[in-house]
Amino acid sequence: MKFKIDENVPPFVAGLLRADGHDALTVAEQSLSGAVDERLATICSQEGRVLVTLDLDFSDIRQYAPGSGPGFVVLRPKRNDRADIEQTVNMLLVGLAKDEVSGNLWIVRHTSIRVRDRGSNEPQ
Repeated sequence: MKFKIDENVPPFVAGLLRADGHDALTVAEQSLSGAVDERLATICSQEGRVLVTLDLDFSDIRQYAPGSGPGFVVLRPKRNDRADIEQTVNMLLVGLAKDEVSGNLWIVRHTSIRVRDRGSNEPQ
């Protein structure tokens, strides 16, 4: 899958995704640091990249409805330290081995993934 790593996510996350065979670019690598959410969502859609972020604004399905783009992954680690973020990304990788984000919203915690499907507004 193709991912864009938001500027609020440590760059090592791109490396973890790449090591698992995914195409991952950071916002900084594309000189998009400081871009407003709407612009970032539009660019992700144009590029066919799933946005990986810590920004809860992207979990608002009224503003970013499932199916309106390639999808969003909102990471929710217990703490924003490297170990917890890495554990949360490892849970994401487990989920990606079974399914694709495919326009959905994934809320990823260190022990679980909640999916808001583009076909409904109910969590799976």
